[in-house]
Amino acid sequence: MLTAMGVGGLSWMTRLFNNAWKSGTVPKEWQTGVVVPLFKKGDQRVCANYRGITLLSLPGKVYSKVLERRVRPLVEPRIEEEQCGFRPGRGTTDQLFTLSRIIEGAWEYAHPVYMCFVDLEKAYDRVSREKLWEVLREYGVRRSLLGAIQSLYAQSESCVRVLGSKSKAFPVGVGLSQGCALSPILFVVFMDRISRRSRGEEGLQFAGLWISSLLFADDVVLMASSSMTSNSHWSVSQSSVKRSG
Repeated sequence: MLTAMGVGGLSWMTRLFNNAWKSGTVPKEWQTGVVVPLFKKGDQRVCANYRGITLLSLPGKVYSKVLERRVRPLVEPRIEEEQCGFRPGRGTTDQLFTLSRIIEGAWEYAHPVYMCFVDLEKAYDRVSREKLWEVLREYGVRRSLLGAIQSLYAQSESCVRVLGSKSKAFPVGVGLSQGCALSPILFVVFMDRISRRSRGEEGLQFAGLWISSLLFADDVVLMASSSMTSNSHWSVSQSSVKRSG
């Protein structure tokens, strides 16, 4: 899209973004998502057999990418090593390698290892925005940048499109915007705060490091050396998730 716009179009978009930044407001279209249900399998009359993809305004997506490039350098150094989701140079293979090495070491030295695998259901859609703003402040996001992020959620709403027809728009007051370039890093920061607050004495010693959990976005492995500490870690983690909304 940007290539096709030419110099004149890029100049116009730059002015638009600067106005959005200075005013702290964005066009309503940038806050509106169009949800298109896609059939997966099974009975087509059952809603659970569909998954929705959200279509967003293209200029709004570009603006959110600009903000993402400003947010990431501020928060990335503060995120714990245990998180490998949505982070440059990291992936599932890193976590699988660490997990396999922990298991191999425990087997070799006959040390017990207890693991609790957690998948937070619809975690993206349940993020408390008010809590998120608090977390971003804690992680060093300054007021002007935070205001720009909040402007994308000020009057967020969605509608559903089926067979070319759209439903009436309805407000969306919780969760992160699907398909937005900012959402992955915002989610990782939110999860990092939960992980920090749920950390106690539970965990394992590995390669000179104390590891209590491994995360890939919302997929979590809690680790402990006994069933008692494993249950305690799980209880603390549950409480931390509930407090975070």
